[in-house]
Amino acid sequence: MSWKFWRKKEVALAQQQQEQLEWPTDSFDAVKMLAALFVGQDIPPFALWRADDAQLTVETEQIAESGSKGLVLALWFWKFAAIHGDIAARMARDAFCLLLGNLSDKDRTGEHVEWLLTVIDDARQGVEQLPENKRIFEVADEKVDLTFHWYLALALLIQDQDSPFYGKGNLGDADLNVTLCLAHAAEQAQRIWVPMLAHIGPFNPASFPSWKWSMKIGAFERHLQRRHNNPLFPK
Repeated sequence: MSWKFWRKKEVALAQQQQEQLEWPTDSFDAVKMLAALFVGQDIPPFALWRADDAQLTVETEQIAESGSKGLVLALWFWKFAAIHGDIAARMARDAFCLLLGNLSDKDRTGEHVEWLLTVIDDARQGVEQLPENKRIFEVADEKVDLTFHWYLALALLIQDQDSPFYGKGNLGDADLNVTLCLAHAAEQAQRIWVPMLAHIGPFNPASFPSWKWSMKIGAFERHLQRRHNNPLFPK
């Protein structure tokens, strides 16, 4: 039996499991489910990251897997932001990274995921700011449109310190194969993220037990810090 046959069977099983899931309606409960899916072994959509036609080496496989799972995660927060707003998405993302410390046995997992999400966000912003003529190059008299997934693959291969191409320019065909995995993972994620996010009700910040301070704290957060556990201020 071919690998593609088993891949189709795997996707069909994932769809069957999806239909049996009871999606959370509270934002924080949804973040907890997202964290459980992320750290779980062989759980869709994070497990469905590998493209059938991608030719990965031992060195690039780790980058493709990590980057694809990071993109699947980023897609959830982007869709959440489109529905509930950027501030709500930032709170959900912070809560997710805090939860990883409790669910994962690996040290500093939350910090690595935060770094990965930042790389993906920067790549998306960089592509959106590029003029349209800069996204096209010619090969054998044919114009090829460079997709976001290719730009992200390039960023991951060059910026990840675990990558064999860290700080280098000659990637061979590594970028194309990682691109295939990124595009495949994003497509698979849509099938689960759309119904999951559709079930979440109005955003309720009170359901989040803990928040993270901003990297650059403004006046409002400074005042919250002064008020916290301060008897001079009411709760």
